[in-house]
Amino acid sequence: MAEEISNSGSDPAVSESDAASAGPYAVGYGRPPVHTRFKPGQSGNPRGRPKGHRNAKTIVAKVLDEPVIIREGEKTRRVSNFEAMIQANTLKAIKGDTRALAQMISLLTRTGQLAEAELDPGTAELGDEDEAIISEFLRRSETSQ
Repeated sequence: MAEEISNSGSDPAVSESDAASAGPYAVGYGRPPVHTRFKPGQSGNPRGRPKGHRNAKTIVAKVLDEPVIIREGEKTRRVSNFEAMIQANTLKAIKGDTRALAQMISLLTRTGQLAEAELDPGTAELGDEDEAIISEFLRRSETSQ
């Protein structure tokens, strides 16, 4: 239901002085009362974001680019935090951490380093025992869901 304001204009783009002389104005969704609208040149967020204040994406990028010293045997190297995280996750995956392995496979797929063409099933032949294990696993996973 829209209420009528007698001293407002019918067009939302009309200034307040023009609106007063134009006649009734329907107030409703998307049509605020003229006296509550922002004045020309006035912002809805007057203070805004302070200058020099960084957003979350910038902060994350800065932290991931910071150098860290890692030791490989007797040698030490300076690498970015991001590279150190990838190396640590790779080592966990190599040691058998299935979650780390899944994360690495996902990362390789998203970056295009592990494409579907590289996963050609004809490149490696499975033995009868391996095929039996896989089919049993698939049968069990289908019944558990």
